[in-house]
Amino acid sequence: MIKFCISSSKRLFLLGILLSLHLMSVCANGQQTAPPTHFASGTSALRIPFELSSNVIFLQVRVNNSQPLWFVLDTGASLTIIDAERAKLSGIKFSIVGKAEGAGGSPVDAGLAKDISFSLPGLDFQARQTGIISLSDLNRYTGRTVDGVLGHNFFSRFVVEIDYATRLINLYDPKSFQYSGSGESVPIELKDSGAAVRARLALAGRAPIDGNFRIDTGGSHALILHTPFVKAQNILQSVPKTIAAPAAGVGGETAVRLGRIQSLQLGRFTLDKPVTSFAQSTKGALANKDLTGNIGGGILRRFKVIFDYQNKRMILEPNGKIAEPFESDMSGAVLIAEGAKLDVPKVFYITENSPASEAGLRVGDIITAIDSKPSSTLSLDDIREMFKQNGREYSLSIKRGEQSLQIKIKLRGLI
Repeated sequence: MIKFCISSSKRLFLLGILLSLHLMSVCANGQQTAPPTHFASGTSALRIPFELSSNVIFLQVRVNNSQPLWFVLDTGASLTIIDAERAKLSGIKFSIVGKAEGAGGSPVDAGLAKDISFSLPGLDFQARQTGIISLSDLNRYTGRTVDGVLGHNFFSRFVVEIDYATRLINLYDPKSFQYSGSGESVPIELKDSGAAVRARLALAGRAPIDGNFRIDTGGSHALILHTPFVKAQNILQSVPKTIAAPAAGVGGETAVRLGRIQSLQLGRFTLDKPVTSFAQSTKGALANKDLTGNIGGGILRRFKVIFDYQNKRMILEPNGKIAEPFESDMSGAVLIAEGAKLDVPKVFYITENSPASEAGLRVGDIITAIDSKPSSTLSLDDIREMFKQNGREYSLSIKRGEQSLQIKIKLRGLI
């Protein structure tokens, strides 16, 4: 998650979390008149395709009539963000206005550009202010190029309907939109340029706990609980099993514990045993005491979701995945993507007492093939999904320095 705030001192703060793949939340001060918007036909742009990668929405956007670029769609971001290198290559002029602090505390330059034009199929719009930061580090965690992010100043201007089942987005002019379906309307609070909802946690042997959760389409996780809440409520004492897991992104790395709560109730829907990240960080967005946690794509993908900021509501229509069990990695090997084409899977982290550690896999190992299939033909998302199959055995071809090794790994549930 990246927190991007412009204060009177012109200092920007960002926190990057990925592998929970939680991309960003942004806040900005100041009000301006609405910049130009144009629908190609009527008051809507329909059936805009997107790709879903680790539950994160990627869609193609043109910037100032550029070639199509890959943007993440993120309810947590108040400013649209363009990668700094992409901005330079596109001839976009911007001013560095401060430093950004990431999850690991490493500062990065942060800038602003004015009056940038964006185009999606059937829609052209302009943003008065666009954030400019380096997103290149995110590429290796997502396994694909992240050119930018569409955030709050996008969601606040349109009714955004995300159909995860068909991987299509519809955009409507809020003035003409009328909902006529049977979905659950959940009230949202727009605070710090993000949408938050009330939801209820259930933990074994305890009374339910109501909380305030950020809705985050930019996060692949199902649920993250923030550090102050985890500590104040002694949450880990009520979770049967957790394991250490990394979280990384812009500015560095942090750590969480990964486990499951009994259930999460969102509106009329109860989601059983969601995989949950329990934050351990003492600073940054995951140390925000004003929020219980974040609800991400791992939950949202089970619905058609309509964001109607004008009426302060989120409408949920369940799809065929509503009852699917929540699964997580069963190998114990956290992978990143390297190489010019991001097609070289490399071991970033090994969980103790896991199939990966027991098979002798090490941090830094490169997986060159899985069951004799070259790993270059598989996306990072493909491999992550393969490693969620309980009981499945794989033969891995490994490059370790100058050595070539064969390792067998049998998956099992870790939480």
